[in-house]
Amino acid sequence: MNRRLNKPASNSINIQVFRSSGFTLLEMMVAMVITTILLTVVYGSFYQGIRSWHTISIHTDNEQQQYLLRQHLRQQLQNCLLISTSKARNSAIEFKGKKNSIEFVSELSPLQGDAGLYSYRVTLRSEPAGLDIQILPYGTDNESLQQQITLNTDTPLLVEYSDSTGNNINWIERWPHKNRLPQLIRIYQPDTDQPDWLPLTIQSRRHRHAI
Repeated sequence: MNRRLNKPASNSINIQVFRSSGFTLLEMMVAMVITTILLTVVYGSFYQGIRSWHTISIHTDNEQQQYLLRQHLRQQLQNCLLISTSKARNSAIEFKGKKNSIEFVSELSPLQGDAGLYSYRVTLRSEPAGLDIQILPYGTDNESLQQQITLNTDTPLLVEYSDSTGNNINWIERWPHKNRLPQLIRIYQPDTDQPDWLPLTIQSRRHRHAI
């Protein structure tokens, strides 16, 4: 009798390999390096943008300040008055024109604020280069009433005067006449290729009567 030996069924074992879905240490280091480089580039661009904007803002403010100062100076020099220092005939007037300063008397209208006569002194500085305007009510020495306007420039300014207009203008450093105003006054920046002050030429209204 043949016996059939049944072999025990072998147990099949399924082995599954699980792979991690996360980053390896090397991948994390590479990602951190790339992130650092990107942040550096972005911050550098942002910093440069802020600096450029700050520079443009300062430059714009300086241009606006200079524009307002030039307009005021032009108007007041055009309207400077022939005010005599005494009642004597042909007496000196309240105007002094030197190579680095101008002294004159002008009038502020009610539309400009405090109306009245004011003494002006415009001083051209060398160190530091720039321009100062001192304004004081005429006939007073009270320094507490004095107003001052200051403007800095890259290089010093000069002032010149002329008793003529037209094509043949003879500019001089000092105004020699004591009883009349110059025809022209010029404030300019010499010996520079890139001036930050464009030449300002003013024609005074000499027909205004003396006071």
